[in-house]
Amino acid sequence: MASTHNQKVSLRIPARKPFAAVTTVAALSLAKRLGMPANQLNDLAVVIDQAMLMLLDGLERPRTKGQHKKDPHKKDLHIDLVFRVAESRFDFEVAPSANAGPVPAEAMRRFSDTSGELFSELKVDRKTGIIRATMASAAIR
Repeated sequence: MASTHNQKVSLRIPARKPFAAVTTVAALSLAKRLGMPANQLNDLAVVIDQAMLMLLDGLERPRTKGQHKKDPHKKDLHIDLVFRVAESRFDFEVAPSANAGPVPAEAMRRFSDTSGELFSELKVDRKTGIIRATMASAAIR
């Protein structure tokens, strides 16, 4: 297997729920290739899924009850993901496009409750929606 030191994989997806699963598949494929154990793969899947749910919360719903058209400013929303492997760490950063707006407090609370203990480092910026996380794994080669 090739050296995994300082490898980086970047991904940009439309900020729509049908594309959220792509991020989980990408993260798990990379982590599995690196030899991450099954229990950590499961933890990683939970966190990536919850991160996407948090960022997508409210983006596909109209602003008011009577509004049926989607917000034209939201049509170009995307989410950028970067997965990095360095030494025995799996890092990821998830960032919505700048016009996405702040993360709803309830969505952020759900994410923190579900994911807070699974990572050695986890930072979420409510204003920008940027998530930075590190998962340490002795199994990563």
